[in-house]
Amino acid sequence: MKSRENQAQFGRRVGNFASATLISRILGYVRDSLVAAYFGGGHQTDAFYAAIKIPNLFRRFLGEGSLTAAFVPVFTETLHKKGKEEASRLFSSVFFGLTIILSIVVVLGMIFAPQVTRLVSWGFVNDPEKFALTTQLTRLCFPFLLLICLAALVSAVLHSCGRFFIPAISPSGLSIGEISFIVFFASRMSHPIEGLAISAVVGVGIHLLWQVPSLIREGFFLRFSSPFSHPEVKKIFLLMIPTVIGLCADQVNSFVDQFCASFLREGSISALYNSNRVMQLPLALFGVTVSSVALPALSRSSAENNSAEFKDIITHSLRLANFVLIPSCIGLAVLGFPIVQVLFERGQFLKENSVMTYATLVPYVAGLPAYSAIKILASAFYAHKNTRTPVKVAFFAMGLNVILDVLFMWKWEAAGLALATTISAIYQACALYYFLRKEWGPSGGKGILKSFVSASGVGLIMGAVCWYVGFIVLAHAPLAIRVFLSISVGCVFYFSISKWAKIKEVDDFLNILKRKSLTS
Repeated sequence: MKSRENQAQFGRRVGNFASATLISRILGYVRDSLVAAYFGGGHQTDAFYAAIKIPNLFRRFLGEGSLTAAFVPVFTETLHKKGKEEASRLFSSVFFGLTIILSIVVVLGMIFAPQVTRLVSWGFVNDPEKFALTTQLTRLCFPFLLLICLAALVSAVLHSCGRFFIPAISPSGLSIGEISFIVFFASRMSHPIEGLAISAVVGVGIHLLWQVPSLIREGFFLRFSSPFSHPEVKKIFLLMIPTVIGLCADQVNSFVDQFCASFLREGSISALYNSNRVMQLPLALFGVTVSSVALPALSRSSAENNSAEFKDIITHSLRLANFVLIPSCIGLAVLGFPIVQVLFERGQFLKENSVMTYATLVPYVAGLPAYSAIKILASAFYAHKNTRTPVKVAFFAMGLNVILDVLFMWKWEAAGLALATTISAIYQACALYYFLRKEWGPSGGKGILKSFVSASGVGLIMGAVCWYVGFIVLAHAPLAIRVFLSISVGCVFYFSISKWAKIKEVDDFLNILKRKSLTS
């Protein structure tokens, strides 16, 4: 960004998004904790997470990932150059087109649920009861796809209008649906795991409806419109094609991970899911948040041909993400096991499940800075309507991940699958930055490297402090208190040393925390 005023606005929006995401994630962890306590970490949760994964794969192909990447730049350009009325017409055309496509996919998915389940979780075939349960849950979960993709489209419109709080908090609807079911209805059902699948669909419906009032306040109303009635729809769907192919590569990684895990010991899929959920908190709070705020900002800079501001947004975003995610990575590696125990270890979720989850978490968190960088750098290409370069890089990363999965899974089980994911993500982030620099010239590489080194140095010292507090000073304290105080002391230490060392990003981050409005 060219001015401190633009950086302050960017920071406020990141703060709004992060605060809402934090609320949503806390509810998500309450939900996951209740699921783990009620259903355990065995075959029922393996079946449920495998089933919900299937519509999530298609969601990434058709909804949040590819559509958002193609829709936001075109919608932002239309909004700024042709006005709100034309942008509203574009939104309606895409909404109804997406509804038609997704409805067909949902019906086909429910009809061919056995074949889809066999493809994604082949290892379950050897356990007929587990395979039948996964198939039934897949049928119940498939409408999730339609609702979550429409919710993602509405979120993309609100992001383009500079509204981030409501789109970030509305995913809480999924948690509200599942929590309400477990607390009030699960004990009354003969097959509660099926009720959990239905509650996930209801919850994502809440996610969609939660955003509608904000959409109306922004002046966007749905009017039936043929998907082919707006000239920009063709441009969006043409941009989606390479993005879908790229996300296909990305989701093949996820598919291969689950496919391989289905051959490992019971609980492996649940361990992958739960460890990924723990890792996702800092990533969602800052990696996803920064990239989501950056995409419309980058799209505006691209539409105005402002290359200096465009590069500044990228540099600022990467440095800010490094400052938060590197110490998060170190902190989770040090305190991950007690954190997993606090979040999940109760009811049917035993200590052995915690050990498996933590073993998978450590290699996952090593990739946090890379996962964030991928989202930010890919947004830069999407803003310029260049979807081909991220696709090429994603395919190479996919091939690397598949090879490493096969090499690592038998030696390190689920942890090996997580390690393969991290190594391929590091390659993908480095390759994207290389091609970005090659296409648009230097983009603050020295500053980004400096932020990485300084955050790593202070973060390692912080990690030692967390370990000393958590495992020596508070060794005999109740587990939840140990975790809370260790994290608190580590955060205070990290920010204090960063402030003393005059690390630039600490002031930017503190300004985000001091934002005055949740609705900016």
